[in-house]
Amino acid sequence: MKPAPTATSHPTSIADCFLQQFLWFEPIYLALLALPLLLPGTLIPLSLHPYLLLLLFFFWPLRLLSLYASNLSIRNLIPLPVGYAILFLLCLLPLSLWVSINRTDSYIAMGYLLLGITLYVALINWPPSQRQPRLLVQFFAVMGVLFAIVAPLFTAWKVEFRLFRFPIYDLLRAISFETLFDMTETIHANVLAGTLVLLLPFLPILAIDKSSDCAKIDSSAKAHQLWGWLIATFLLVGTIVLSQSRGAYLATILSVTFMCLLQWRKLFVILPLVGIAATALLFYFGNSFAALELVATDSALGGAEFRLDVWSNSLYALSDFIFTGIGIGTFNRIVPEFYPFANVNGAYAYHAHNLYLQIALDLGLTGLIAYLLLILGSFWIVIVTVQSALNKQTRLLGIAAAGSLVALLTHGLLDAVTWGTKLAFIPWTIFAFITLLYRQSQKIEDAGI
Repeated sequence: MKPAPTATSHPTSIADCFLQQFLWFEPIYLALLALPLLLPGTLIPLSLHPYLLLLLFFFWPLRLLSLYASNLSIRNLIPLPVGYAILFLLCLLPLSLWVSINRTDSYIAMGYLLLGITLYVALINWPPSQRQPRLLVQFFAVMGVLFAIVAPLFTAWKVEFRLFRFPIYDLLRAISFETLFDMTETIHANVLAGTLVLLLPFLPILAIDKSSDCAKIDSSAKAHQLWGWLIATFLLVGTIVLSQSRGAYLATILSVTFMCLLQWRKLFVILPLVGIAATALLFYFGNSFAALELVATDSALGGAEFRLDVWSNSLYALSDFIFTGIGIGTFNRIVPEFYPFANVNGAYAYHAHNLYLQIALDLGLTGLIAYLLLILGSFWIVIVTVQSALNKQTRLLGIAAAGSLVALLTHGLLDAVTWGTKLAFIPWTIFAFITLLYRQSQKIEDAGI
């Protein structure tokens, strides 16, 4: 047994130990900074917002110092190839800020992005989450249930272009803070639904895991937990249905379908039948535009022709600023003014209503490529994790993460709620979970467990 280090014989080791203990608090530190970042101008003046962005990186030099002291590579801080995409996004932000016509809006949007990036790095290097990636799954479940419970109070529910009309909407609008207190800091129903579809895949997986435990062990406690996860799943599904977000509906269907195909590969034989059914529906509606009209209608923008108007004008803007973008967070100041819409009230066009167009407009085409590489890199490692999983729990959690990525990619076709909004940090926590799950599975595989 090695002797315990002393201050005289191993001062560096003691300093490194203290540094590691200090770094343990980084996620808590970021959680405290998140409040003024997500409520810009409320807790601190907007003039101090740039300094908040710098404070997000307070722990990064300390982590680099810890890596140097331990003779470790920077890959231990940000894994590759995902790290390349993240570093490239960071390098593009000064350029985006330079071309911006409104620095205040850009600093606010940068805050949402940088919070997600720094939270990703903190979580994949946090000892508790490294030991138990499942902690993040529990965080997803709590966040999803919390959003669903508080949704009636903080959500700006739709009033037009509904697929269906229930009396409950009158009650929801009556008890919302927007109605009671004229509150402006509300969550749009599409933003809420776009976030919930990312968290939803993890809840049925937790229920399936508990059902397996109940089958093995006759325990009333396990049974209660099973029913709890099932109720939470239905709560999220119900909230998504009430949102009437067609993008969320489509993302949920494709996400669940993909998860089922990963779990039961024999279902691949029904894909041709699904293709035939989709073709039949297309012919039923008459043309592709009618189908787009069904899924793309929005309470503010109207039907599909309005959304197509936003997309086409966004493409015009992107063609003029293809390398630099128009400046992060400045869409509603640039596009409606210099690329006026034919069918859309510019006051309602806050973003491009397409995740990929929005990122390209904010950071240029190179920024979009970097973000897609980040998603595809995460998708690749989660599929590897599912295929090489040595236990059922890891496989199920990997399937849930893959379903979440499918929901992100699908919902991004019709909206951009996971970028430049207060809840844009959620996808980064999912990226962190995928990285942690992959690392843990590789360690188990190397150990031969």
